[in-house]
Amino acid sequence: MMPVEFIWEDGTKYIIDKVKSKERCASRKAGGTGIMYTVLVDGKECHLYYEFDKWFMERKSA
Repeated sequence: MMPVEFIWEDGTKYIIDKVKSKERCASRKAGGTGIMYTVLVDGKECHLYYEFDKWFMERKSA
């Protein structure tokens, strides 16, 4: 299972250009644990997490 796109909470759809890595990890900010996918979207690196039956991302702090 590899992510190919995601839809942000405002409805914007982002296509994942490349999955750079996949590793078991915990999200300290969001409090979940599962598999972390490091992906490239429009040349920017971000992290997607998969935990059991849900996907999530960490929010950037202001």
